[in-house]
Amino acid sequence: MGEFLRTRRALLHPENVALPDFGGRRRVAGLRREEIAQLAGVSVDYYTRMEQGRVPNPSSAVLDALARALRLDGDATRTKRFHHRVVGDLELAYETLRATDDPDQALITYAAEPGSPSHDALRMLLAWATEAPSPMPTDHRAGR
Repeated sequence: MGEFLRTRRALLHPENVALPDFGGRRRVAGLRREEIAQLAGVSVDYYTRMEQGRVPNPSSAVLDALARALRLDGDATRTKRFHHRVVGDLELAYETLRATDDPDQALITYAAEPGSPSHDALRMLLAWATEAPSPMPTDHRAGR
């Protein structure tokens, strides 16, 4: 997500989002982190951590605010069903956000309803993935 946020931020300019341009040379292409954070109503620190991939599960409210700040067009919100061989059926809501000036670039987010069987199954998979020991290689001895 960090690369997507940086790319989208670089494509916007103060005049595109009704921010004053104080002239002078800008050190970054597009908007500064501070400007996007201001437009989205989040702290600069939080936005910076998102760009760095240190916010694993931003809330849908934050994602919506960022989509508006980055001038993304939300074109699809639907539900998708998956079957996982261990936990069974999963039902996840997803939203596709497309950039208004580059429809080939999209951000798709998936989420399970908190407290739902799908949410519980995803939490179990997460726990399983973080607690499972790495498989040890089998000892194959030559000449046996």
